[in-house]
Amino acid sequence: MQLNVGGMASLLSTTESTSSATGALIVNGGAGIQKQLNVDGMMSVNNGVNVKGGVGIDKNLFVGGALTVTGTTALNDNVFVSGLLKVKSSTNFVADFINTTNANGISCLLYTSRCV
Repeated sequence: MQLNVGGMASLLSTTESTSSATGALIVNGGAGIQKQLNVDGMMSVNNGVNVKGGVGIDKNLFVGGALTVTGTTALNDNVFVSGLLKVKSSTNFVADFINTTNANGISCLLYTSRCV
């Protein structure tokens, strides 16, 4: 069975969605959307997200696991690191930055570098 709608379609139900099987609209197959998708509430994705264009993030980005970046990365403001920071270049140079406390109890940044 196929449903074709030539104009705008509205669902008047306000049923909240808590999973892919609940809510005002439940789709068992895939969904193809040719234009913009606007979500006014929280969006949850249970598996991965594959983005083929750029991504703009207007607020903070929180990552709960490891973050791997391939390619050049530009950080245009302060960088705060609460753990160990390791820097490795393709020329076998490694730099370690460790936030530590010296013998006088003063917090400081310990920097070591080496060629590997």
